[in-house]
Amino acid sequence: MGGDMKESLLDLAGDEAESSLEKKIWISQSFMGHIGSTHLAAYALVLTVLFGFVLGIQLGMVGGVGTLCGQAYGAKQYEKLGIYLQQSCIILLVVCILVTPLFVFAAPVLKALGQDHSIADMAGDVAPWFIAVVFLYGAMYGCNAYLQSQSKNFILSCYAIVSLLVHVLLSWFLVVKLEFGVSGVIIEFCYNLILILLTGKMENAEVAIDALSICLIITGWTTVVSGGFLSAVSVRVSNELGRKDTIAAKFSIVTTLVMSVSIGAC
Repeated sequence: MGGDMKESLLDLAGDEAESSLEKKIWISQSFMGHIGSTHLAAYALVLTVLFGFVLGIQLGMVGGVGTLCGQAYGAKQYEKLGIYLQQSCIILLVVCILVTPLFVFAAPVLKALGQDHSIADMAGDVAPWFIAVVFLYGAMYGCNAYLQSQSKNFILSCYAIVSLLVHVLLSWFLVVKLEFGVSGVIIEFCYNLILILLTGKMENAEVAIDALSICLIITGWTTVVSGGFLSAVSVRVSNELGRKDTIAAKFSIVTTLVMSVSIGAC
Protein backbone atom coordinates (compact mmCIF):
# COMPACT_ATOMS: atom_id res chain seq x y z
CA MET A 1 0.00 0.00 0.00
CA GLY A 2 2.81 2.37 0.88
CA GLY A 3 4.57 1.90 -2.46
CA ASP A 4 1.37 2.37 -4.45
CA MET A 5 0.46 5.48 -2.46
CA LYS A 6 3.94 6.97 -2.95
CA GLU A 7 3.89 6.27 -6.69
CA SER A 8 0.40 7.74 -7.04
CA LEU A 9 1.34 10.91 -5.16
CA LEU A 10 4.53 11.35 -7.20
CA ASP A 11 2.60 10.98 -10.45
CA LEU A 12 -0.01 13.52 -9.37
CA ALA A 13 2.56 15.96 -7.97
CA GLY A 14 4.78 15.70 -11.04
CA ASP A 15 1.95 16.34 -13.47
CA GLU A 16 0.64 19.23 -11.39
CA ALA A 17 4.10 20.81 -11.07
CA GLU A 18 4.55 20.55 -14.82
CA SER A 19 1.17 22.13 -15.51
CA SER A 20 1.89 24.87 -12.94
CA LEU A 21 4.76 26.16 -15.08
CA GLU A 22 2.21 27.28 -17.65
CA LYS A 23 0.21 29.21 -15.05
CA LYS A 24 3.15 31.50 -14.31
CA ILE A 25 3.22 34.57 -16.52
CA TRP A 26 7.00 34.83 -16.27
CA ILE A 27 7.38 34.55 -20.03
CA SER A 28 5.29 37.65 -20.68
CA GLN A 29 7.17 39.55 -17.99
CA SER A 30 10.54 38.62 -19.49
CA PHE A 31 9.42 39.95 -22.88
CA MET A 32 8.10 43.11 -21.20
CA GLY A 33 11.68 43.84 -20.15
CA HIS A 34 12.55 44.28 -23.84
CA ILE A 35 10.10 47.19 -24.13
CA GLY A 36 11.31 49.38 -21.27
CA SER A 37 11.88 49.55 -17.52
CA THR A 38 8.77 51.66 -16.89
CA HIS A 39 6.61 49.21 -18.82
CA LEU A 40 8.13 46.33 -16.87
CA ALA A 41 7.46 48.06 -13.54
CA ALA A 42 3.86 48.85 -14.53
CA TYR A 43 3.26 45.29 -15.69
CA ALA A 44 4.77 43.89 -12.47
CA LEU A 45 2.61 46.22 -10.37
CA VAL A 46 -0.62 45.15 -12.07
CA LEU A 47 0.37 41.49 -12.09
CA THR A 48 1.36 41.21 -8.43
CA VAL A 49 -1.07 43.66 -6.82
CA LEU A 50 -4.33 43.67 -8.79
CA PHE A 51 -4.13 40.37 -10.64
CA GLY A 52 -2.56 38.66 -7.61
CA PHE A 53 -5.47 39.81 -5.43
CA VAL A 54 -8.05 38.50 -7.90
CA LEU A 55 -6.10 35.27 -8.37
CA GLY A 56 -6.19 34.65 -4.62
CA ILE A 57 -9.98 34.91 -4.63
CA GLN A 58 -10.26 32.54 -7.58
CA LEU A 59 -7.90 29.99 -6.07
CA GLY A 60 -9.78 30.06 -2.77
CA MET A 61 -13.05 29.26 -4.50
CA VAL A 62 -11.52 26.61 -6.74
CA GLY A 63 -10.06 24.89 -3.67
CA GLY A 64 -13.60 24.18 -2.51
CA VAL A 65 -14.58 22.92 -5.96
CA GLY A 66 -11.63 20.52 -6.01
CA THR A 67 -12.62 19.09 -2.62
CA LEU A 68 -16.25 18.59 -3.64
CA CYS A 69 -15.32 17.01 -6.99
CA GLY A 70 -12.74 14.77 -5.30
CA GLN A 71 -15.26 13.48 -2.77
CA ALA A 72 -17.89 12.92 -5.47
CA TYR A 73 -15.40 11.00 -7.60
CA GLY A 74 -14.30 8.88 -4.65
CA ALA A 75 -17.93 8.08 -3.82
CA LYS A 76 -18.56 7.22 -7.51
CA GLN A 77 -21.22 9.93 -7.75
CA TYR A 78 -19.99 10.92 -11.20
CA GLU A 79 -23.14 12.84 -12.10
CA LYS A 80 -22.23 15.46 -9.48
CA LEU A 81 -18.88 16.25 -11.13
CA GLY A 82 -20.50 18.07 -14.05
CA ILE A 83 -22.86 19.91 -11.72
CA TYR A 84 -20.00 21.17 -9.55
CA LEU A 85 -18.07 22.23 -12.67
CA GLN A 86 -21.03 24.21 -14.02
CA GLN A 87 -21.67 25.87 -10.66
CA SER A 88 -18.00 26.82 -10.28
CA CYS A 89 -17.93 28.39 -13.75
CA ILE A 90 -21.03 30.48 -12.98
CA ILE A 91 -19.70 31.63 -9.58
CA LEU A 92 -16.26 32.47 -10.96
CA LEU A 93 -17.86 34.36 -13.85
CA VAL A 94 -19.78 36.53 -11.38
CA VAL A 95 -16.60 37.14 -9.36
CA CYS A 96 -14.70 38.14 -12.51
CA ILE A 97 -17.42 40.65 -13.37
CA LEU A 98 -17.31 42.13 -9.85
CA VAL A 99 -13.52 42.64 -9.88
CA THR A 100 -13.38 44.10 -13.40
CA PRO A 101 -13.55 47.74 -12.11
CA LEU A 102 -10.18 47.18 -10.39
CA PHE A 103 -8.54 46.92 -13.80
CA VAL A 104 -10.61 49.66 -15.42
CA PHE A 105 -9.66 52.16 -12.69
CA ALA A 106 -6.20 50.74 -11.97
CA ALA A 107 -4.37 54.10 -12.08
CA PRO A 108 -6.42 55.87 -9.35
CA VAL A 109 -6.47 52.69 -7.24
CA LEU A 110 -2.68 52.36 -7.32
CA LYS A 111 -2.19 56.07 -6.69
CA ALA A 112 -4.49 55.78 -3.66
CA LEU A 113 -2.20 53.01 -2.41
CA GLY A 114 0.75 55.43 -2.60
CA GLN A 115 2.46 54.16 -5.75
CA ASP A 116 4.67 56.28 -7.99
CA HIS A 117 2.35 58.33 -10.22
CA SER A 118 4.24 57.78 -13.48
CA ILE A 119 4.24 54.01 -12.98
CA ALA A 120 0.59 54.06 -11.86
CA ASP A 121 -0.39 55.93 -15.02
CA MET A 122 1.42 53.38 -17.16
CA ALA A 123 -0.23 50.59 -15.15
CA GLY A 124 -3.58 52.17 -15.99
CA ASP A 125 -2.84 51.53 -19.67
CA VAL A 126 -1.67 47.97 -19.02
CA ALA A 127 -4.40 46.82 -16.59
CA PRO A 128 -7.42 46.72 -18.98
CA TRP A 129 -5.64 44.06 -21.02
CA PHE A 130 -5.73 41.82 -17.95
CA ILE A 131 -9.54 41.68 -17.94
CA ALA A 132 -9.65 38.93 -20.57
CA VAL A 133 -6.91 37.05 -18.69
CA VAL A 134 -8.97 37.16 -15.48
CA PHE A 135 -11.99 35.58 -17.18
CA LEU A 136 -9.86 32.95 -18.91
CA TYR A 137 -8.13 32.02 -15.65
CA GLY A 138 -11.49 31.68 -13.93
CA ALA A 139 -12.63 29.15 -16.52
CA MET A 140 -9.25 27.39 -16.53
CA TYR A 141 -9.10 26.89 -12.76
CA GLY A 142 -12.58 25.38 -12.69
CA CYS A 143 -11.63 22.87 -15.41
CA ASN A 144 -8.31 22.15 -13.66
CA ALA A 145 -10.08 21.26 -10.41
CA TYR A 146 -12.53 19.06 -12.33
CA LEU A 147 -9.72 17.10 -14.02
CA GLN A 148 -7.41 16.94 -10.99
CA SER A 149 -10.15 15.41 -8.83
CA GLN A 150 -10.22 12.49 -11.29
CA SER A 151 -6.40 12.21 -11.35
CA LYS A 152 -6.35 13.24 -15.02
CA ASN A 153 -3.33 15.49 -14.61
CA PHE A 154 -1.71 14.06 -17.74
CA ILE A 155 -4.23 16.02 -19.80
CA LEU A 156 -3.23 19.20 -17.95
CA SER A 157 0.45 18.45 -18.52
CA CYS A 158 -0.04 18.06 -22.27
CA TYR A 159 -2.02 21.29 -22.35
CA ALA A 160 0.67 23.07 -20.32
CA ILE A 161 3.50 21.99 -22.63
CA VAL A 162 1.67 22.99 -25.80
CA SER A 163 0.50 26.26 -24.25
CA LEU A 164 4.02 27.06 -23.02
CA LEU A 165 5.53 26.61 -26.47
CA VAL A 166 2.78 28.61 -28.17
CA HIS A 167 3.08 31.35 -25.54
CA VAL A 168 6.82 31.77 -26.16
CA LEU A 169 6.33 31.82 -29.93
CA LEU A 170 3.47 34.34 -29.83
CA SER A 171 5.25 36.57 -27.30
CA TRP A 172 8.33 36.72 -29.53
CA PHE A 173 6.26 37.30 -32.67
CA LEU A 174 4.02 40.02 -31.20
CA VAL A 175 6.69 41.87 -29.20
CA VAL A 176 9.86 41.46 -31.27
CA LYS A 177 8.61 41.08 -34.83
CA LEU A 178 5.36 43.09 -34.88
CA GLU A 179 6.46 45.48 -32.10
CA PHE A 180 3.01 45.55 -30.49
CA GLY A 181 4.60 46.47 -27.17
CA VAL A 182 2.51 46.14 -24.01
CA SER A 183 -0.65 45.02 -25.80
CA GLY A 184 1.31 42.29 -27.56
CA VAL A 185 2.57 40.90 -24.26
CA ILE A 186 -0.85 40.93 -22.65
CA ILE A 187 -2.61 39.47 -25.60
CA GLU A 188 -0.44 36.64 -25.33
CA PHE A 189 0.23 35.96 -5.50
CA CYS A 190 -0.65 38.05 -0.45
CA TYR A 191 2.97 38.69 0.62
CA ASN A 192 3.86 39.55 -2.96
CA LEU A 193 1.25 42.28 -2.90
CA ILE A 194 2.64 43.80 0.31
CA LEU A 195 6.23 43.70 -0.95
CA ILE A 196 5.36 45.35 -4.25
CA LEU A 197 3.35 48.06 -2.49
CA LEU A 198 6.29 48.79 -0.18
CA THR A 199 8.79 48.97 -3.03
CA GLY A 200 6.46 51.35 -4.85
CA LYS A 201 7.07 53.88 -2.07
CA MET A 202 10.88 53.68 -2.33
CA GLU A 203 13.15 56.08 -4.14
CA ASN A 204 13.75 55.05 -7.73
CA ALA A 205 10.63 52.88 -7.49
CA GLU A 206 10.86 51.85 -11.14
CA VAL A 207 14.11 49.92 -10.63
CA ALA A 208 13.00 48.56 -7.24
CA ILE A 209 9.76 47.10 -8.61
CA ASP A 210 11.57 45.65 -11.64
CA ALA A 211 14.18 43.90 -9.49
CA LEU A 212 11.70 42.62 -6.90
CA SER A 213 9.31 41.25 -9.51
CA ILE A 214 12.13 39.26 -11.12
CA CYS A 215 13.14 37.86 -7.71
CA LEU A 216 9.53 36.86 -7.04
CA ILE A 217 9.41 35.02 -10.37
CA ILE A 218 12.50 33.00 -9.42
CA THR A 219 10.99 32.28 -6.00
CA GLY A 220 7.78 31.18 -7.71
CA TRP A 221 9.70 28.55 -9.68
CA THR A 222 10.90 26.98 -6.43
CA THR A 223 7.31 26.62 -5.16
CA VAL A 224 6.16 24.61 -8.17
CA VAL A 225 7.17 21.27 -6.59
CA SER A 226 5.55 22.04 -3.24
CA GLY A 227 2.43 23.22 -5.05
CA GLY A 228 2.36 19.92 -6.92
CA PHE A 229 2.42 17.94 -3.67
CA LEU A 230 -0.28 20.21 -2.24
CA SER A 231 -2.62 19.43 -5.13
CA ALA A 232 -1.71 15.74 -5.09
CA VAL A 233 -2.54 15.21 -1.42
CA SER A 234 -5.74 17.25 -1.81
CA VAL A 235 -6.91 14.94 -4.61
CA ARG A 236 -5.97 11.76 -2.75
CA VAL A 237 -7.56 12.81 0.53
CA SER A 238 -10.76 13.97 -1.19
CA ASN A 239 -11.02 10.69 -3.12
CA GLU A 240 -10.47 8.58 -0.01
CA LEU A 241 -12.95 10.58 2.04
CA GLY A 242 -15.47 10.12 -0.75
CA ARG A 243 -14.92 6.37 -0.42
CA LYS A 244 -15.29 6.80 3.37
CA ASP A 245 -11.80 5.36 3.85
CA THR A 246 -10.40 7.62 6.57
CA ILE A 247 -7.39 5.37 7.19
CA ALA A 248 -6.19 5.75 3.60
CA ALA A 249 -6.79 9.52 3.80
CA LYS A 250 -4.61 9.81 6.91
CA PHE A 251 -1.97 7.60 5.30
CA SER A 252 -1.92 9.90 2.27
CA ILE A 253 -1.21 12.89 4.51
CA VAL A 254 1.57 11.10 6.40
CA THR A 255 3.16 9.87 3.15
CA THR A 256 3.12 13.38 1.70
CA LEU A 257 4.67 14.87 4.84
CA VAL A 258 7.49 12.32 4.83
CA MET A 259 8.19 12.83 1.12
CA SER A 260 8.06 16.63 1.42
CA VAL A 261 10.47 16.69 4.37
CA SER A 262 12.82 14.31 2.55
CA ILE A 263 12.85 16.43 -0.61
CA GLY A 264 13.27 19.63 1.41
CA ALA A 265 16.21 18.14 3.32
CA CYS A 266 17.93 17.25 0.06
